[in-house]
Amino acid sequence: MSRPIVLHLISPTGYYGAERWVVAQARHCNPNEVEIHIAATRESGDPSPEILARSHELGLPSHEILLNGRFDLAAVMKTARLARRLKVSILHGHGYKSDLLAVLARRAARTRVVATPHGFEKATGLKLRMYLAAGRWALRHCDAVAPLSSELYEIVLEMGVDPARIHLIENGVDLSEIDPVWSSSTGTGPRPAEDLSPTKDLSPTKDTVPPTADPSSHPREENCLAYVGRLVPLKNLQSMLRAFDVLCRLHDGARLLLIGEGPEENALRTLADSLPAARGRVEFLGYREDRLEILRRCSLFTMTSRLEGIPRSMMEAMALGLPAVAYSIPGVDRLLLEEQTGLSAPLDQVEDLAAAYHRLLNDHALRRRLGEGARVHIQKNFSARRVAKEYETLYRDLSSRTT
Repeated sequence: MSRPIVLHLISPTGYYGAERWVVAQARHCNPNEVEIHIAATRESGDPSPEILARSHELGLPSHEILLNGRFDLAAVMKTARLARRLKVSILHGHGYKSDLLAVLARRAARTRVVATPHGFEKATGLKLRMYLAAGRWALRHCDAVAPLSSELYEIVLEMGVDPARIHLIENGVDLSEIDPVWSSSTGTGPRPAEDLSPTKDLSPTKDTVPPTADPSSHPREENCLAYVGRLVPLKNLQSMLRAFDVLCRLHDGARLLLIGEGPEENALRTLADSLPAARGRVEFLGYREDRLEILRRCSLFTMTSRLEGIPRSMMEAMALGLPAVAYSIPGVDRLLLEEQTGLSAPLDQVEDLAAAYHRLLNDHALRRRLGEGARVHIQKNFSARRVAKEYETLYRDLSSRTT
């Protein structure tokens, strides 16, 4: 049997979790087992998607599908023609728009279709509800749906997808991007995060796990908490700020870094300024290319989401040796093992979350032990190479079936 040729389809919103996931999975697939291409849609007038530039830098074949509007039916035939030209056997969608595009192009392209749900938006308007409904229809018509977590598996099941077509492949993180930051020296002492200049991503060709790395050689800011992710309602960041305010009444010098951007930023800034103890201690750093360098100097990673898959940002932080503190919810609980990789609190129990912060900041030995446990847990169970191998098996199985 010839190796499968897979075309990843994505409609990028930037270069965030889903886009990074696609690139990581593609670069870790064995080229002797599967040939990978990446295609991104772009609406006319928008800049070229960053995922295409990143793919090009890594030598991954990449393609652009131009749309005339948010969803252009002509893009279906553009996708089908591209797939036929590349002799694609599997279209792999990422997100409701890409899933729908893949399903509609399948017959003309003569391919199988795989979808990977990275999360589900909350519909707020009629147009978005219609798009999401179309995306749910597309999932039910895919040959395989591969959710990234048990939580997403249950959501997909509730949508009416045939259980025989659902393949749970848990999320993973690209250690080859993280380990150079882990193993490199950070100098004689930490610098304030706002003084860190953006650095180019370091990307060796394969996962490397330095067996002798000494975390004591990496100076950290003893009182620094960090969050990386979108500033959106689903992340429940108001709860994080309120817990941090409680911490600040107990712990002098604590700082909270919020790395990311989103529509809630102004509201969160207003709340941070209104909290008496936290005022002046919360820093909004925006989107940062050097997020790993910043994380490496922090004391712990925190997240307060109400709903997650298996969050990539938490995996990255844990792979850098940071213990995690978060609310205990499905998905997060696959990463945060109580007293082994971090500390948890019941959902929205602000005082309990603040107590976990306080305990870790005041116990260096515990923080180091949990950080070491966090790194080992990610290395063993959540590498991008493991994810890629599971997809290679799925691709081979699907491509062996007649279309």
